[in-house]
Amino acid sequence: MHRLRHIAALLNIEPGEERLIGLLALLYFVLSLGFVFVQSMAFGIFLAEYGVGGLPYSYILIAILASSVAAFYIRLGRRVSFSKLLFINLVFLACVSLLFWLALISPLYHFTAFILPLWFQISINLGSLAIWSLAGSLLDFRQGKRLFPLLSAGSWLANIVGGPFIPALVRSIGSTHLLLLAGLSFGAALFLLRSVTSTYLQTPLEKPQAQRTARLAKSSPGVFKDHYILLIFAYTVLWWVAFFFVDNIFYDRAFAQYPDANQLTAFMGRLLSIIGIVALVSSTVVTSRLIARFGLRVGLVSMPLLVILTLGILALSGSLGVSLFFVFVLGSLAKLINVALGFSLSQSANAIVYQSLPDTIRRRIQAIAEGIVQPIAIGIAGLSLLALTAGLKLNYAGLAYVFVGLGIAWLVVIFLLSGNYVQALTRVITRRRLGEDANVLADPASIAILRDRLHDNHTGVVIYALTKLETLDGQTVIAELPGLVRHPAPEVRHAAFVRVEKLKLRTALTDVENQLSTESVPSVKDFALRALAAITDDSSRLLEALNGTDTHVLRGALIGLMKYGDEPAARQKLTTLLNSSSNVDRNLGIEVLGEVNRREFYPQLITACDKPETSRAAGLALASIGADILPEIESAFCQPDVPYRRLLTLSKALGRIGGIQSQQLLLSRISTPDSELRSQIIASLSQSGYRTKDLPAIRNAVRSEVEQAAWISAAQVDLGSLNEAALLIAALQQSLVQARIRSLLLLSFVFDGNSIRRVREALSIGSAAQVSYALEIMDTQLPSDWKGWVMPLLEELSPQVRSQRFAVHFPQAEAKQHPADRLRAIIADEHFPFWVHACAAYTSARLGLAVRKGDAAMLSTVEKVLILKTVSMFSQTPDNVLAEVADLLEEVDVTENETIFRQGDPGDSLYVILDGKVRVHDGERLLNYLGERDVFGEMALLDPEPRLASVTAVEATRLFRLDQASFYELMAERPEVATGIIRVLTGHLRNRVRDIARLDARIKELETGKPANEQPIP
Repeated sequence: MHRLRHIAALLNIEPGEERLIGLLALLYFVLSLGFVFVQSMAFGIFLAEYGVGGLPYSYILIAILASSVAAFYIRLGRRVSFSKLLFINLVFLACVSLLFWLALISPLYHFTAFILPLWFQISINLGSLAIWSLAGSLLDFRQGKRLFPLLSAGSWLANIVGGPFIPALVRSIGSTHLLLLAGLSFGAALFLLRSVTSTYLQTPLEKPQAQRTARLAKSSPGVFKDHYILLIFAYTVLWWVAFFFVDNIFYDRAFAQYPDANQLTAFMGRLLSIIGIVALVSSTVVTSRLIARFGLRVGLVSMPLLVILTLGILALSGSLGVSLFFVFVLGSLAKLINVALGFSLSQSANAIVYQSLPDTIRRRIQAIAEGIVQPIAIGIAGLSLLALTAGLKLNYAGLAYVFVGLGIAWLVVIFLLSGNYVQALTRVITRRRLGEDANVLADPASIAILRDRLHDNHTGVVIYALTKLETLDGQTVIAELPGLVRHPAPEVRHAAFVRVEKLKLRTALTDVENQLSTESVPSVKDFALRALAAITDDSSRLLEALNGTDTHVLRGALIGLMKYGDEPAARQKLTTLLNSSSNVDRNLGIEVLGEVNRREFYPQLITACDKPETSRAAGLALASIGADILPEIESAFCQPDVPYRRLLTLSKALGRIGGIQSQQLLLSRISTPDSELRSQIIASLSQSGYRTKDLPAIRNAVRSEVEQAAWISAAQVDLGSLNEAALLIAALQQSLVQARIRSLLLLSFVFDGNSIRRVREALSIGSAAQVSYALEIMDTQLPSDWKGWVMPLLEELSPQVRSQRFAVHFPQAEAKQHPADRLRAIIADEHFPFWVHACAAYTSARLGLAVRKGDAAMLSTVEKVLILKTVSMFSQTPDNVLAEVADLLEEVDVTENETIFRQGDPGDSLYVILDGKVRVHDGERLLNYLGERDVFGEMALLDPEPRLASVTAVEATRLFRLDQASFYELMAERPEVATGIIRVLTGHLRNRVRDIARLDARIKELETGKPANEQPIP
């Protein structure tokens, strides 16, 4: 068993794939054995009856009938399941082969001989469609790239095994009876197909194709406008026209050498055996490695170049009168290269070209290309050869010269096709964008419609019309704004006030003042005060608002006074807010600074970056001020011993500000050893649109990231033997994910940034198919000498496999260590993230190892995270994010019968029950009991309305309290937390809907006296 696994590894087969690949290769072997029998006799009998001059006519017949068969096959695929279609395909091959055999042993021999090349082409087309569409359905993109060359080895084994027996079979039973053997081979393939489909072709692939194909048919016009698909069709045409030019030249020289049908059939058998050996070596040893190392373009170009070179020498040899035997050898060599490499290297590369198409159209496009476009190409080859040989009287040498010109066109299309390959992959993993507006013309009719929509009942319609009119007809906006500040919808009033301020529209003063007197929505009142400040010279109303307690009103008054005046009272109020002990007040002052841009307050903004309570607001304010504050940021950013949080906050702000100066500041610290800070710096560079041509610098930076990832992978393996290290191993895995993100961002600075951004999205949240496409994009974009050490970081691998892959390039980082030594190394490395250190301290404590002073806080954080993981709201949140939540938690102890909050109290916090029990009640009416790990008060985190019920402790209870303001800060940085609370609230909603449904069912029972059928609630 170990030896078999070793062989599978040499063949690039991963664990679990052995049986499937073995069955597919065996199926292709049996099918190809039938092809060998058909091909060996078809052209020998045909040439004996009709000569080389008859080949172009045969090609034209292939174009007409083979494409018709393929079109019928595609139409049939719309009406039957995929597995049934494959079954019909092989039944057809077996039965028709037997019918041709019967015709050859009848008086119809002469007529049947003419259509034997047609039957060979149809059987090849249908057999290839069957095997490659089946493989494409069962293997994902990355598997296909790795294993398609190996699958084609089944075909070449058939040539090697069957080819040498052809001369003996011809001598014993004659050429004609090879068709009987072909029919039996196709019949045997049926049994293998049944085994594969019943085992591996599961229900999702078995959905009837009628509906799917009907949808595809409707979208066909758009599909055929796709540039990439058209290039596939052009490539297919040129490949097959070139293929039959080579065939014609070869058969011309072969028939001259072997004019007897049996002799030619025997020679074909021997040649097919040689072709099989060359192709088998190519499939199993050369193809996958060549494509993996040098990319798709080399895989597509190699065979055409060799054939062009060979036929170019043949053309010159024919012109110079070189020995006919030498010319025959060159023709045979061209045929060998054309078939052996064409159906191993080129066909594998071609299959990869199809794999870059979306699943919804891939099989259809492949069927059209190989079933319709290919026969048409053969017809084009037939007509061209007829014109060149019968019309222009060109011999084999003349055809070889024509082929050279054809080959150049073929190479041009290959370069265009491979150049569009990455864009095609990117389109597959790019999600459709919604909300792209059609252009609205600036004609009177359009403007009249938009103006009318300003009075629509739907808020969104009004705002859309207002936005469009701003760009089309500013005078209409000016005329309508005074009325819109009185609109019933607060969203419209907000939009109107913003525009009044922007335009300083004094004609709206009376309307603004009147609406401000009655405005009931605080957030709208904020912008109404700003608008008033912009259009009035009387600041009394704004100064009066400074004494209010509402945050929105205070913000609007401060911003208005400081932007459009210089009131000492406003400056004094702002100074008071910035120096307040309240986080809410300080953040309000910082927000105001971001809007008014007062240089005298810049030092306070920089200092506010240091504290977790104000850092986010400070960073946003700095970004809002923009380039004006860059000198102050530079001074703070470049100082020695800068506080860590300040560096993080300033890095975020620089990313938002953008520009060359910001990028230079970020680059000055890009080599920082601290991984979290480095992540932020690289992310900020990406956000600012940074690009560079310094490939060596990016290579070194990425290699440094991967080398650190190699060390982490090795640490995961070394720690894997410790049950106590599970949490630490998971934390290290998160560090690997961060190293992957940093590496991809770095790569986006020098390669196609849009494609790599899609790759990052796919690797984070994409389906398995999208991940496969994403990895192929990276495999295509990366230089060949980068792939070996970058790809293991991107691929989903076990720690053991990833570590082995890394060891080739980073043996020192991979050196095996005792788990305790790894643990001590992690603890000693201060540049690991806080959560990794916390998990390392926790693991040490569990193992009874020495714990450093100061690790108590870390251990407390880990314990809080473990508790939070048991709470449904946080169960899917990554551990490192929960560590940030844990830092915000306040532990609260309540005694029996103590009220935690009352109905009507302001909602400003969430609670998690650590132990104990509480009751939720409305006065004396009991609503619910909650116990350990239950959550209550979560509505207050999203909607600070008064509490809907009271909560009282039934017994002594310990709680975690999470403040709303802190939670908002965290959600802004960590969307995973918001996802958790949405999931909990959705669960509550589902439960209430179920309760209502059950209550409704009970009412119906009581009314009718009959049991009601409860409907499941989605």
